[in-house]
Parts: sequence; structure tokens; C-alpha cells
Amino acid sequence: MGAEPAHANARTHETRPDDNSRYQRKQDSVNAWDMSRRCFALAASGVLLVCSIGCGGDVGGGLRAEATIKPPVRAAALRPIYGPALAELGLVLTARNGLIDRSDGGYRNSAEGTHLALYVEPVDERTTPDYVDGIVSVTKVFLPDVFERWPGLESFDVCQEPPPSVDDSSEPEPITQIEVTREQATGIDWSTVTLADLVSAAEEKPPRVSLHVSDAVARSPEFRAPSPRSSED
Repeated sequence: MGAEPAHANARTHETRPDDNSRYQRKQDSVNAWDMSRRCFALAASGVLLVCSIGCGGDVGGGLRAEATIKPPVRAAALRPIYGPALAELGLVLTARNGLIDRSDGGYRNSAEGTHLALYVEPVDERTTPDYVDGIVSVTKVFLPDVFERWPGLESFDVCQEPPPSVDDSSEPEPITQIEVTREQATGIDWSTVTLADLVSAAEEKPPRVSLHVSDAVARSPEFRAPSPRSSED
């Protein structure tokens, strides 16, 4: 899942969200979503200090040990953790991607990776306003938990995909994507964040969060003029 151009007067490409069987055949897929063409791009900063206190006084050793605690390589292994919360939103976590190694310009599933790339898809049909709402609600399922749970994780992104009834290809283009680094995540209060907060953070220079949306989402009134309290209280 990658980066993109522009914001206010930029348009993103319109995309469309799958079931487990569809993602079984793309389990080994490690291709990133190429959003360098028409995406409504938005990116993030902030600082999260991870400390290891105290076992035997070996603070350095503790930090090194924490750095090895990472998510599973395959996204499907995370369903027991995040599946119930996603189900409440009418979504499922697909088997696509997981822990990704992006070093040296690559993008591949690997235990050596430090980036977690996840995709969610709706159980039923979904409207554009539903996808707009999901920018916040889906993100809050995972943040800040992924960084608190896995000290070795350095960055994270999640995409909302179209249902298989709209696009049953092995790698459908996501409709929304948000990406943050560990450092960036600490600059946002995820318990109260709203869509307006995220859009504002994405438009700052330098941006404080990376956000990509489809043309349909970018044109929607819900996205163009979000309420300051658009997330659940």
C-alpha cells in the first residue's frame, strides 16, 4: 500500500471491496497497491517512545528483545484478534498480505518485515458514505493497538476494499487507505479522532497522516465537508 499525489484539487481513482475463498488464492500475493496514479494523497508525524524497563538492568537488551516482537507474517492469523470488532462494522479481515518487508524498495511477506499491511472488505453491499465512515471506524479497530501490541512494528496501513460482487479480482483496488508510522501514531488521540482531524492532519505540511481515497469518496459531500465530530464519541 503506497503513497499518492495531491489533496484539495486532486482526484483519486475510484475503486471497488471479498470472501475467504477469494483471498485464499491470493494468500501469497505481496504486491502493493499502486496508488501513484490518481490518489487523494495525504501523510504523518509524531513520536512514540518505546521503553523497556527493568529486567536485570539490561535496558539495551530489553529494547532489542522488544524489537523482535512483531505481528504474524500472514494477515489471516490476526482474525482472532480483530475479527470480532470488524464484524460489528460489517467487515472481515482478508488473508491478503500481513507483515511486509519493504527494505531495498521491495514489498514481500517476511518475518523480517516491520510494516503491517491489512485489507478489510464488507460482508454486504456498501455505500460511499459507509466507506467515508469507515476511514475512522476501521482505523480505530487497529490503532493504536498494533503498535502497543507489537513493539517491533514500525508502520501500518489498512485498506477498505470493494465487495466481491463489485470486484472479484485477486487484487481489487482499495477504496480507502490510511497509513501511519509508529512515530506518527503518537501524535493523534485515536480514542477521539474524527474524519475532520484526519483530513486536517493529512493536509498539513509536512502531513501528519497518509490518506488515500477513491474518486467517489473524494467527491462525496461526507468527505469534502466532514463534521468535526464525525467519529463516534
